[in-house]
Amino acid sequence: MGTCPTTNHAVRTHLQTAINAFDQKKVTESLLPHVNSSWVRFHEIGDENALFELMKTFWFLKQTDVLCHIQAQIDALGTEPTDLSALNFTPDRNALENPLLKLISLFSFTKEEDFKIALDLLFAYLSKRPSDLPQVLRLLTDDFGFRDDSYLWEFRVEKCVIDALWGQAEGGKQVLFSKVFLAVAEIAEEPARLVR
Repeated sequence: MGTCPTTNHAVRTHLQTAINAFDQKKVTESLLPHVNSSWVRFHEIGDENALFELMKTFWFLKQTDVLCHIQAQIDALGTEPTDLSALNFTPDRNALENPLLKLISLFSFTKEEDFKIALDLLFAYLSKRPSDLPQVLRLLTDDFGFRDDSYLWEFRVEKCVIDALWGQAEGGKQVLFSKVFLAVAEIAEEPARLVR
């Protein structure tokens, strides 16, 4: 398995074509042993970049393992001191550069239970890295936010985000998450949000 991002983009494109054209179960079953083998090899040699590219391409084959990997990476982070008055509550509209946030963003249209786990991991990450709030807000409002076709999924993703944020805010007791909740609600009300 190559680790070049350009090559992996081509792999993802061809993989999606194969899954759409053939039996998805058979395609994924034939890929899984190779993905598992590469996963073990990259993990053993400590090649985080290669492992990240593998997860980014084949995350849907190993969703539990990807979520566990994200959890382990977040657990290993130290906690930044938080100065709420210095935080930027404007979403960073640039492409996500943070590998953990990129992986979390992949779970926006997966099973609800996996999406909720990904959201919990996102909030755990934010608790440790509040300075990355603009990227987290971008993920919450763009990747997990309202879209012009959200009604097709009965606003499932958006409801999960709002419910999870409200739970994290604990009725206003958790100031950071209360402010994030208000920021997401304000951004969601912008008229241009549904024009994508």
